[in-house]
This record gives sequence, structure tokens and C-alpha cells, in this order.
Amino acid sequence: MIRRRQLLQAPLLLTGMSAMPLLASSKARVGIVGGGFGGATLARYLVRQAGVSVTLIDPVSAFITCPFSNLVLTGAKTLSEITFSRRGLIRDGVEFIPLGVTGIDAARRELTLSDGSKDRFDFLVCAPGVEMNYESVAGADSAIASHGSGHISQRMPHAWKAGDQTQLLAAQLGAMRPGGTFLITAPPNPFRCPPGPYERAGLVAEWMTHHNPAGKVLIVDQKDSFTKMPLFLEGWRKRYGDRVEWIGLSQTGELREVIDGGKADKSGKRGIRTDFDEFRADVVNLIPPQRAPSVLRDAGLDEGRGWCPVHPDSFESRVASNVFIIGDAASAAPMPKSAFSANNQAKLVAAVIAARVNGQSAPTAWLVNTCYSLVASDYGISVSGTYRARDDMLIQTGGGQSPTGADEQVHQLEATYTHGWYESITRDSFGGAA
Repeated sequence: MIRRRQLLQAPLLLTGMSAMPLLASSKARVGIVGGGFGGATLARYLVRQAGVSVTLIDPVSAFITCPFSNLVLTGAKTLSEITFSRRGLIRDGVEFIPLGVTGIDAARRELTLSDGSKDRFDFLVCAPGVEMNYESVAGADSAIASHGSGHISQRMPHAWKAGDQTQLLAAQLGAMRPGGTFLITAPPNPFRCPPGPYERAGLVAEWMTHHNPAGKVLIVDQKDSFTKMPLFLEGWRKRYGDRVEWIGLSQTGELREVIDGGKADKSGKRGIRTDFDEFRADVVNLIPPQRAPSVLRDAGLDEGRGWCPVHPDSFESRVASNVFIIGDAASAAPMPKSAFSANNQAKLVAAVIAARVNGQSAPTAWLVNTCYSLVASDYGISVSGTYRARDDMLIQTGGGQSPTGADEQVHQLEATYTHGWYESITRDSFGGAA
């Protein structure tokens, strides 16, 4: 096997962080599964501490961010502009292994890699993101076809992992007939990027304003409320009138079945059935429920719950010692599953591992999340929260969001801040430009 070897504004308030001594042990090895915002940030912050060997394992040689992928859908950005190589990490001294992880022995902190090799670490950090749970939706079960053009995601893209799915959904949007309907199914909580479906609705509606003015966006939600709901509803109304329609759980009931079109459906349209309604659309953006990836669940790190429980003061697994889980796969409510959360949690875990290697007491952490969303390319909104551990629980201690009723200038500034946030967090996490 061949191997190669700035803080965001207020990302982590950590007692004594600036005075934390360098790691002393040259034997400490840290293995990181997954190189997204959580894994990459952790690798960069750990490798700066002298004497630690950091190995990042991820099958993809470049990471495509879900943040800003909605702008790729509408042509405002290209996929290459949101794609980040591993060069910055390798330049920082991180060992990168471009392989998948097929097995985890949590008790031994041993990984089985996709080439059949095994590797053990002193500390293991899992940050593999999410898995789409198609098994929970009738008619969309992943057993229909495991891969390729036969899978339901090829006809009703989720585009919730940026890349090929993003390009596929963009192509379907561009080919939609005049006056057509773009249907988004918003999954139940918890899921990756809670404001993402609603940002997507606004940006697609903005695209329609210029390219398909009679088109409509319909959101069928498996919840009765969502993050920044008053702000999104206000923005949609101001910018798009009735072009964006949201239908909540109590209005239509649970998603029961996917309608895949074809010979049985003379209209050729795809859609969904809920408890009380049937919805047909020209394009269906089916975002299924989500869960921790199977490699973590097979290792028992989720305790059969779908998401992996952690101790909130360290993000150490409740199942195995010196095994940490950060980012989307962790059960860390009320902290949302966001890029900022993953980046922030990574910095906490870096400090915890440093303290353990040095035989020091655990750091006291305050965790922070800030989430920006675009209702339109020049109309931004945001929400923030602060969190801390108490009695082995994570509690929210404060937060805020953009004001309702604000004038356009406020939202234009928020849109500018959104772009600044993206530039800052990608530099912090990946060490350089896309």
C-alpha cells in the first residue's frame, strides 16, 4: 500500500486553547475515517501538534462540498469551484490513504481497508458523513437496484452528496418543460444540513424566474416546522410570490410510496404518495431519511439507533474508548448536522486528544454553530447557536437568527457574509482554494 504524508470567526471557545502545549509522544497515531469538513479539519489541527502521526482515510481524492452545491444546480457556480483536493492536507504533513474503510473493530481501534489491509491506531476518529436510507421509503428501497442507472436516485436524485447527483439534478432542472413542477421531499429530522431543502427551493425558484417563469417549486415536508421557517417563508413570499409552495406533515401525512412513472403511468411523471395525497411533478428531488453509514452501524457504534451516541464533552463514542465520532454521523442534538458543527467538533476532539497524549485534564469546551442560507443569490439569512456539555448532555445556551421584517440591504449583507463564511471554512478545513 502506497502512503503519502486559521480559525473561523468564533468557531470554538476553548479554555486554555492558546496555551495548550505541543503533543509530546512521537508514538501517538491518530486514524481519521472520512475527509469532509470534520475529518479534514481534525487532521489539519492535529498535525500541527508536534509528534502526532495523523492518517486520513477516504476513497475520494478530492472533496466536493454540499455547502454551495445548490448554486451549482442553478449554474451560479461550477462543480470545480466547490471541489477541494487533498494537496493542502498532504502539504501540512497529513498522511492520506485513498481507500475506503470496509470494517471497524472499535475495541481494538483497528480498520479494515478496501484493499484488504488492516491498520491499528492509538486514537480513532470517525467522520464519514451520512448514508441515504432508501429502505425506509416504499418503492424507493435500495434493493430495487444496487447501483447504476437502475437505482431510484438516478431518476429522482437526492443531490444530498454533492457531485454526480448534483449534475444530474441540474440537468433535469434544465430540461424541465415550461410551466413544470420541481418537487422536493424534505426528510424528517435529523438529517444533514437542515436548511438545505429550503435554500434549494428558493434558488431553484430564482432560476425559474429567468428560465421558466411559469414553473413552480413544491416542497412536501415530513415535518410541521423547519429551521429559519419564518425567514424562508418571508423571503419566498417577497421574491417569488406563490411560486414556492410548502406543505407540512399535518397537512398531507407521512411519505408512503414513490411513484416512478413509466408504462404504468401514462403521464410519464414521477411523484410520491402520502397518507392523504398524491403529488406528480416533472422533476422529483427525493431527499430520503438518513443515518450513519453502515460501516459504523455494523461496528455497533450506533447502538442500533441509526446515529452514533457520543459523550458531549469530548465526542468520544459511548461504545468504545479513544474512539471519537464527529460530524453528521454523531448523535449530538441539539447541535445540527452542519459543516460548521463538524468543523467545530473537530477542534474540540483535537484538543481532547492532545490533552490525553500529554496526560492533562480534559479541556472545557463551548461549541458553536452558525448556518447561512441563500433565499436568492443576493438574499441571505442566518441562524446561530452556542452549546456546552452538562450532566453528560449537550444543551443549547444561546443563539439568534436574522430578523424578520428586515429591509433588502440587511439580506444583501447576509448574502455577502454567506460567501465570506464559505471561503473561510473551506480554507480552514482543507488548507487552500478549490
